[in-house]
Amino acid sequence: KGETEQAITTLDLALKNVPYDVTANLTYGRVMAGIGSKEKAIEALINLQKPLRVHSRSSKLFEVVAKLATIAGEEKLAAAAQQNVDQLKELEIQFTAKLREVVKTREDVQARIELGDLAAATGRSELALTFYRSVSFIDATQEASIDKKIQSLKSAAQPFLVPLSDTGSSYEIQTQIQPAPEPAPELQKAATPEPDA
Repeated sequence: KGETEQAITTLDLALKNVPYDVTANLTYGRVMAGIGSKEKAIEALINLQKPLRVHSRSSKLFEVVAKLATIAGEEKLAAAAQQNVDQLKELEIQFTAKLREVVKTREDVQARIELGDLAAATGRSELALTFYRSVSFIDATQEASIDKKIQSLKSAAQPFLVPLSDTGSSYEIQTQIQPAPEPAPELQKAATPEPDA
Protein backbone atom coordinates (compact mmCIF):
# COMPACT_ATOMS: atom_id res chain seq x y z
CA LYS A 1 0.00 0.00 0.00
CA GLY A 2 2.87 2.39 0.82
CA GLU A 3 4.42 1.81 -2.60
CA THR A 4 1.11 2.56 -4.32
CA GLU A 5 0.71 5.83 -2.40
CA GLN A 6 4.29 6.78 -3.24
CA ALA A 7 3.68 5.96 -6.92
CA ILE A 8 0.54 8.12 -6.95
CA THR A 9 2.41 11.01 -5.30
CA THR A 10 5.22 10.74 -7.85
CA LEU A 11 2.76 10.52 -10.74
CA ASP A 12 0.78 13.51 -9.44
CA LEU A 13 3.99 15.55 -9.45
CA ALA A 14 4.92 14.35 -12.94
CA LEU A 15 1.44 15.12 -14.26
CA LYS A 16 1.54 18.63 -12.83
CA ASN A 17 4.68 19.23 -14.90
CA VAL A 18 3.56 17.37 -18.05
CA PRO A 19 -0.22 16.90 -17.78
CA TYR A 20 -0.66 15.48 -21.28
CA ASP A 21 2.22 13.00 -21.28
CA VAL A 22 0.69 9.74 -22.50
CA THR A 23 3.09 7.47 -20.59
CA ALA A 24 2.54 9.26 -17.29
CA ASN A 25 -1.24 9.18 -17.79
CA LEU A 26 -1.16 5.49 -18.73
CA THR A 27 0.85 4.68 -15.64
CA TYR A 28 -1.44 6.79 -13.47
CA GLY A 29 -4.52 5.04 -14.85
CA ARG A 30 -2.98 1.60 -14.39
CA VAL A 31 -1.97 2.34 -10.80
CA MET A 32 -5.42 3.67 -9.97
CA ALA A 33 -7.06 0.63 -11.61
CA GLY A 34 -4.70 -1.61 -9.65
CA ILE A 35 -6.08 -0.22 -6.41
CA GLY A 36 -9.43 -1.66 -7.47
CA SER A 37 -11.68 0.77 -5.59
CA LYS A 38 -14.66 2.45 -7.19
CA GLU A 39 -13.70 5.78 -5.63
CA LYS A 40 -10.16 5.71 -7.10
CA ALA A 41 -11.49 4.56 -10.47
CA ILE A 42 -13.89 7.51 -10.60
CA GLU A 43 -11.11 9.89 -9.56
CA ALA A 44 -8.89 8.53 -12.33
CA LEU A 45 -11.64 8.78 -14.95
CA ILE A 46 -12.17 12.41 -14.05
CA ASN A 47 -8.43 13.15 -14.18
CA LEU A 48 -7.97 11.37 -17.52
CA GLN A 49 -10.63 13.39 -19.36
CA LYS A 50 -8.34 16.09 -20.78
CA PRO A 51 -5.40 13.80 -21.61
CA LEU A 52 -7.78 11.43 -23.38
CA ARG A 53 -9.00 14.26 -25.61
CA VAL A 54 -5.42 14.99 -26.60
CA HIS A 55 -4.53 11.31 -27.07
CA SER A 56 -7.82 10.29 -28.68
CA ARG A 57 -6.05 7.66 -30.79
CA SER A 58 -4.23 5.85 -27.97
CA SER A 59 -5.66 2.35 -27.74
CA LYS A 60 -3.65 1.75 -24.56
CA LEU A 61 -5.19 4.78 -22.86
CA PHE A 62 -8.66 3.62 -23.90
CA GLU A 63 -7.90 0.17 -22.48
CA VAL A 64 -7.15 1.79 -19.12
CA VAL A 65 -10.34 3.87 -19.32
CA ALA A 66 -12.36 0.71 -20.07
CA LYS A 67 -10.87 -1.03 -17.04
CA LEU A 68 -11.45 1.98 -14.78
CA ALA A 69 -15.04 2.34 -16.02
CA THR A 70 -15.67 -1.33 -15.27
CA ILE A 71 -14.33 -0.89 -11.74
CA ALA A 72 -16.49 2.23 -11.34
CA GLY A 73 -19.57 0.30 -12.44
CA GLU A 74 -19.99 2.36 -15.60
CA GLU A 75 -20.65 -0.43 -18.09
CA LYS A 76 -21.75 1.86 -20.95
CA LEU A 77 -18.59 3.93 -20.63
CA ALA A 78 -16.50 0.74 -20.44
CA ALA A 79 -18.20 -0.60 -23.57
CA ALA A 80 -17.67 2.66 -25.50
CA ALA A 81 -14.01 2.78 -24.47
CA GLN A 82 -13.58 -0.86 -25.51
CA GLN A 83 -15.17 -0.08 -28.89
CA ASN A 84 -12.54 2.62 -29.35
CA VAL A 85 -9.83 0.07 -28.49
CA ASP A 86 -11.23 -2.42 -30.98
CA GLN A 87 -11.55 0.14 -33.78
CA LEU A 88 -8.07 1.53 -33.15
CA LYS A 89 -6.60 -1.96 -33.27
CA GLU A 90 -8.42 -2.58 -36.57
CA LEU A 91 -6.98 0.68 -37.94
CA GLU A 92 -3.52 -0.53 -36.88
CA ILE A 93 -4.03 -3.72 -38.89
CA GLN A 94 -5.16 -1.71 -41.91
CA PHE A 95 -2.20 0.64 -41.52
CA THR A 96 0.28 -2.25 -41.45
CA ALA A 97 -1.29 -3.86 -44.53
CA LYS A 98 -1.27 -0.56 -46.43
CA LEU A 99 2.35 0.07 -45.42
CA ARG A 100 3.33 -3.29 -46.93
CA GLU A 101 1.47 -2.34 -50.12
CA VAL A 102 3.21 1.02 -50.39
CA VAL A 103 6.63 -0.53 -49.83
CA LYS A 104 5.97 -2.87 -52.77
CA THR A 105 4.60 -0.23 -55.16
CA ARG A 106 6.75 2.75 -54.13
CA GLU A 107 5.29 5.17 -56.70
CA ASP A 108 1.56 4.54 -56.13
CA VAL A 109 0.23 7.97 -55.17
CA GLN A 110 -3.23 6.80 -54.09
CA ALA A 111 -1.76 4.11 -51.83
CA ARG A 112 0.47 6.75 -50.18
CA ILE A 113 -2.51 9.04 -49.61
CA GLU A 114 -4.46 6.17 -48.04
CA LEU A 115 -1.44 5.29 -45.91
CA GLY A 116 -1.22 8.91 -44.76
CA ASP A 117 -4.93 8.83 -43.90
CA LEU A 118 -4.47 5.63 -41.88
CA ALA A 119 -1.43 7.07 -40.13
CA ALA A 120 -3.51 10.11 -39.15
CA ALA A 121 -6.40 7.91 -38.02
CA THR A 122 -4.09 5.94 -35.74
CA GLY A 123 -2.64 9.09 -34.16
CA ARG A 124 0.64 9.17 -36.09
CA SER A 125 0.43 12.76 -37.31
CA GLU A 126 4.13 13.15 -38.04
CA LEU A 127 4.18 9.96 -40.08
CA ALA A 128 1.05 11.07 -41.94
CA LEU A 129 2.80 14.34 -42.82
CA THR A 130 5.73 12.37 -44.23
CA PHE A 131 3.48 10.28 -46.47
CA TYR A 132 1.46 13.29 -47.61
CA ARG A 133 4.60 15.26 -48.44
CA SER A 134 6.01 12.33 -50.40
CA VAL A 135 2.90 12.42 -52.61
CA SER A 136 3.66 16.04 -53.51
CA PHE A 137 7.14 15.01 -54.66
CA ILE A 138 5.82 12.13 -56.77
CA ASP A 139 2.84 13.98 -58.29
CA ALA A 140 2.80 17.79 -58.09
CA THR A 141 -0.83 17.86 -59.31
CA GLN A 142 -1.87 16.46 -55.90
CA GLU A 143 -0.40 19.40 -54.00
CA ALA A 144 -3.68 21.26 -53.34
CA SER A 145 -5.49 18.20 -51.94
CA ILE A 146 -2.43 17.24 -49.90
CA ASP A 147 -2.18 20.75 -48.45
CA LYS A 148 -5.78 20.39 -47.19
CA LYS A 149 -4.91 17.09 -45.51
CA ILE A 150 -1.83 18.62 -43.90
CA GLN A 151 -3.84 21.57 -42.61
CA SER A 152 -6.48 19.29 -41.13
CA LEU A 153 -3.74 17.43 -39.23
CA LYS A 154 -2.61 20.67 -37.66
CA SER A 155 -6.05 22.11 -36.90
CA ALA A 156 -7.29 20.21 -33.83
CA ALA A 157 -7.22 17.03 -31.82
CA GLN A 158 -9.15 14.17 -33.38
CA PRO A 159 -12.54 13.21 -31.97
CA PHE A 160 -13.07 9.79 -30.43
CA LEU A 161 -13.97 7.04 -32.89
CA VAL A 162 -16.85 6.02 -30.60
CA PRO A 163 -18.25 8.93 -28.57
CA LEU A 164 -17.98 8.51 -24.83
CA SER A 165 -20.46 11.28 -24.08
CA ASP A 166 -23.49 9.10 -24.86
CA THR A 167 -22.85 6.73 -21.96
CA GLY A 168 -24.81 8.65 -19.31
CA SER A 169 -21.85 8.59 -16.94
CA SER A 170 -22.07 11.11 -14.11
CA TYR A 171 -18.43 12.09 -14.80
CA GLU A 172 -18.79 11.82 -18.52
CA ILE A 173 -15.75 12.24 -20.71
CA GLN A 174 -16.61 15.04 -23.10
CA THR A 175 -15.92 14.69 -26.81
CA GLN A 176 -15.70 18.24 -28.03
CA ILE A 177 -12.78 18.71 -30.34
CA GLN A 178 -10.20 20.74 -28.49
CA PRO A 179 -7.05 22.24 -29.95
CA ALA A 180 -3.94 20.46 -28.80
CA PRO A 181 -2.52 22.15 -25.70
CA GLU A 182 0.27 24.59 -26.15
CA PRO A 183 3.60 23.23 -25.01
CA ALA A 184 4.78 24.54 -21.66
CA PRO A 185 6.72 27.75 -22.15
CA GLU A 186 10.45 27.38 -21.77
CA LEU A 187 11.96 29.02 -18.76
CA GLN A 188 12.79 32.46 -19.89
CA LYS A 189 16.34 33.58 -19.41
CA ALA A 190 16.88 36.65 -17.35
CA ALA A 191 17.12 39.68 -19.52
CA THR A 192 20.69 40.68 -20.07
CA PRO A 193 21.33 44.38 -20.44
CA GLU A 194 22.24 45.54 -23.90
CA PRO A 195 25.76 46.90 -24.19
CA ASP A 196 25.89 50.66 -24.68
CA ALA A 197 26.49 51.60 -28.27
